[in-house]
Amino acid sequence: MKKIHKIGIVSTLLIAMQPCIINAKEVVQKTQITGENSYQISKTISQKGWQKCESIIILNEKSIIDGIIATPLASLYDSPILLSSENTLPNETKTEIERLKPKKIILIGGENTISSEVISDIKSISEDISIERIGGNNRYETSLEIAKHIDEKKDVNKIYVGNSYGEPDLISIATKAGQDKQPIILAEKDKIKDDMYDWLKSEELDNAYIIGGENSIQQDIIESLNKITLYDISKNRIGGVDRYDTNVQIIDKFYNDKNMDNLIITDSKDSINALMAAPLSSKIKSPIMILPSEKLTKSQVDLLNNRYANKINVLGNNVNNNALNELVELLTLDNIDYSNKDVIFFIPHQDDEVLSFSNTIKKYIDNGSNVKVVLHANGSLSVARHVLNGEDGRVCRIHNYVHSPRYEEYALGTDNVDFIHNNELSKYRDDEFKRSLSKLGVKEENIYFSQYMVNDRRLNKSTAIKGINEFMEKYPNAIVHTFYDGKYSNGNHIDHMGLGEGARELYNRGIIKQLYMHVEPYLYDDLLKRGLDKNVYEYLPINDIQDKSVKEALKEYCKWDPKTGKLAIGYHSVSSYFDEAIKNPVNYIMEVK
Repeated sequence: MKKIHKIGIVSTLLIAMQPCIINAKEVVQKTQITGENSYQISKTISQKGWQKCESIIILNEKSIIDGIIATPLASLYDSPILLSSENTLPNETKTEIERLKPKKIILIGGENTISSEVISDIKSISEDISIERIGGNNRYETSLEIAKHIDEKKDVNKIYVGNSYGEPDLISIATKAGQDKQPIILAEKDKIKDDMYDWLKSEELDNAYIIGGENSIQQDIIESLNKITLYDISKNRIGGVDRYDTNVQIIDKFYNDKNMDNLIITDSKDSINALMAAPLSSKIKSPIMILPSEKLTKSQVDLLNNRYANKINVLGNNVNNNALNELVELLTLDNIDYSNKDVIFFIPHQDDEVLSFSNTIKKYIDNGSNVKVVLHANGSLSVARHVLNGEDGRVCRIHNYVHSPRYEEYALGTDNVDFIHNNELSKYRDDEFKRSLSKLGVKEENIYFSQYMVNDRRLNKSTAIKGINEFMEKYPNAIVHTFYDGKYSNGNHIDHMGLGEGARELYNRGIIKQLYMHVEPYLYDDLLKRGLDKNVYEYLPINDIQDKSVKEALKEYCKWDPKTGKLAIGYHSVSSYFDEAIKNPVNYIMEVK
């Protein structure tokens, strides 16, 4: 960034703009979860999700169905799933057991799946590890035994039923079953085994979901289950024309949040890797999406339209790049259709709109939204007033001399000002506010000054509620943006926090339907250091046009031409924030859920 130069007493302070062209595909951050083999990938998944755990689930690398039905069990114990061969515990699994130091290991399957030699390998790590085996003579019995085990720890009141050979469909539901900690029940095409049905009948189930179409699970099974569930399940079938469509239907039904952060992507051929990721997916409450080998299906495109993500996880080495790039493009925040939607930004002070909200405002404007910006504090206490008045011989660090309103001929409208008082400072700042928003494309009639306007440092929760509610009564379905109301270790700005607290209260009452909170860029590192940034996503300008508009808006607060009333008050107040914003214009946003 070029340095700022003073060009005489009557000059214009302009900060040079460097182009910041960001490709849309770079907005969604991709984290690769990979390894040389399935053992290594299972270890990597475990390391991503668990720093420690009491229990670990281990299954045979070839037993995909065992891994699927074990997912709710793993979630119940907050455990990763690791892999073994039939007779040998691989080194990757050994080292992960050593890292996690579990008290218990649960083996899924009988002796013909995981032999006693594997138990010996585990005991060689630590004799103190207790080992439990859950399994039956076949997959149906193993499914029942796992369900019973879950019921011992958590009442089973809901089940997910699928064909015992329908692994592609069942992988998609494993995450949701794990999240609910409710069992996956294996059935034949036309019936549920008698011992399984008898046990389910004794459980007094509330609900059941059938995974797969008529070719996988016949209607007779739904009718038989409907006799033993509290709720009518006749419409609880989830099944598509293929595995991708079923996957889409499951995501659409159970994961309807537009924000798909931490979505896990896998290839249709990587069943073993997908099932290992299911406990992690359940833990972070994010679905697994199965991609085709060439391009997205129509149902996948339809699902991803109007959804977005800041970060996704790509599992394994086989995900098709064309399909992945298409997915990333669809998940880019800017692809959501916000045309003609009301969006309201509730702002505490003049200059907050550009320092913390500018990219987002510009995004909505470009997408055809009806953007309204409401100011709540008058900005009269800025330290810039004392500098611009030249009080106590203060030397301006921007211009390197002592200012004088009289000699520099400060203009305010058609008048000249010999000394800037608080109310006059507010007028100067309001002018910067309006000029800046104009550069972002906000219409003048959509710039509001709240009737509940307060002096700086007086904006509390109750006043904010009044000011926000005034607009929500007029625009009840508006999307709302304001500041984050959480605590920072180095203190909060009371006006910023007050607006956030008021907005959250109205969200909790159901008055605000969709609420986004912004973290000040200069405070984001505080959240990062304390690990509180997980739900915060970074929004940058996605092209040079947006970048230019945002920087021009910032520049309005830097203009110095006293005779025309341009006093660069924003820049005199927080020059370092403006310098950083022009160099790296970023908004940090979290969606309130």
